[in-house]
Amino acid sequence: MRLVRWSAYLLLVLLLVYGYRSYSLFTHFGRDIALPPSSEQYYHLEPAFCLDACRSIDTSIVSQDEDGVYVVNFDRVKNLRVHDKRVYFPGTIGQLALTHYVRLKRYGNQEDKKAFLANVDWLAGNIRESGCWDNPIDISVTPGRVVKQPWCSGLAQGVAISALVRAYTLTQDDKYLGVALHAARVFQPGVPDSVTSRIRPDAVCYEEVMDAGHPTCVLNGYIFAIFGLYDLTRVSSDPQIKAFYDAGMQSLITLTPQFDSGYWSYYSLDSVRSLANHYAIASPSYQRIHAEMYTALARMDPAPVLEQYRQVHTDYAHRGWFNIVVIPLYLMYQDFSLAYKWFRQLKE
Repeated sequence: MRLVRWSAYLLLVLLLVYGYRSYSLFTHFGRDIALPPSSEQYYHLEPAFCLDACRSIDTSIVSQDEDGVYVVNFDRVKNLRVHDKRVYFPGTIGQLALTHYVRLKRYGNQEDKKAFLANVDWLAGNIRESGCWDNPIDISVTPGRVVKQPWCSGLAQGVAISALVRAYTLTQDDKYLGVALHAARVFQPGVPDSVTSRIRPDAVCYEEVMDAGHPTCVLNGYIFAIFGLYDLTRVSSDPQIKAFYDAGMQSLITLTPQFDSGYWSYYSLDSVRSLANHYAIASPSYQRIHAEMYTALARMDPAPVLEQYRQVHTDYAHRGWFNIVVIPLYLMYQDFSLAYKWFRQLKE
């Protein structure tokens, strides 16, 4: 009887804790998704959008080196892929550089300018001849498949190009534009370190993680790549850059309905779907980001499907019944992941 009573107390406590945390997260997702009028008309990353998108990076897992460049502590990442190492991760560096840029434009803080340029200078100094920034960890997007380091990322290329374009407009230093143009080379199919896959005969995808022979087409990585190319077309008349952007945007318009499950968005179009990758269903934070991204896309291109899915993903983000189930499960998954890591470290 005592065991039953204490089990009931424990269950009540768990319900209260996860109920409160879920409510807090749900109300955060429930904020209206809107972008302010542009003060820099050709930049998709308006202040509200960039800060929300960059918020997907947990700042508790990053630190800065002596030069102010961001380093990711992968042993603190809240999932089951344990990487006990600190690395310079180009996508994180690009996204947090953009955060400092937005703060600089909004508040005029010179410390943000210093941090922005420190991280952009790292990007300018660490690009390979192929145009790729190396991602120095092994990673698994598809259960049972591992992409060995170093690999090239469409997401990292896109956010880094966006940061470099802003550095160019801020400083008028041609080196930043030159690096951004060099980085766009990997969007050419078939070249070394290409991030372009043929997801179906009439559509390409810019892969967040390029797994040769097994396209996954992660949605947020795909869109970040398109954003970077869009920014670059506004400062460069190179017809190849425009061709990369057009191919990516038209393919995204074609593929957009495939990312809709009918009640939530898919994180990717991976053909392998199991419990290990949540059946490719997006997490609550990525659902929010998908809504923000389609809000920006609908302003960039008048295609009706973009406006349609802006509304669809926005509804999913803060009015969908699925929130009631997925948010508590997501929080439990995060807690289990951290506990697993702590247990593993104790055993070692």
